[in-house]
Amino acid sequence: MKIVCIGDSLTYGYGVPKENSWIHLASEISNNTFINSGLNGDTTSGMLFRLEEDLIALNPDKAFIMGGTNDFLMGYKLQNTIENIDLIIDECIHNNITPYLGIQMKIDKKSAELYWSSYINYDEVNLKIEEYRTHLIKKLKSQNLVYFDFYEVFENNLIKNLYTDGIHPSIYGHKLMSSIIEF
Repeated sequence: MKIVCIGDSLTYGYGVPKENSWIHLASEISNNTFINSGLNGDTTSGMLFRLEEDLIALNPDKAFIMGGTNDFLMGYKLQNTIENIDLIIDECIHNNITPYLGIQMKIDKKSAELYWSSYINYDEVNLKIEEYRTHLIKKLKSQNLVYFDFYEVFENNLIKNLYTDGIHPSIYGHKLMSSIIEF
């Protein structure tokens, strides 16, 4: 089975060697072929723009979709992000591609302020991520679609070295992510 993964740096595997990314780890324990179409810095608008070329044209059986963190870091409205993801899900279904959604983890504010920008309101970003998560879970359950809740897994994990920089998962974070992936 061919699975195309589309998203931002959380999908791409920014900050860790390719062999330590959650997609690579998941592919090692699966009989599926994974294609990583994650793009560092991408937004849900960008994902929607490149959907035909980076996902639909590859004719996968399934799609993994995760995006929104950059939207919120850039101050985009929650409703725009929701509409973009909803369109991506609908396009997958329309093209007979089974969508699987990833729900991103919160940002570690203290580390993000140190490694990225101290001018971003990370509390506001995390609030949007939380509201986005609530929307996605409700929508996905109502449509009987599968999702992987990285938010919950990171929140319930007692290990503190889950991030490299407050936004991106560490090698351990990627291992944790891959541990809940099942296609």
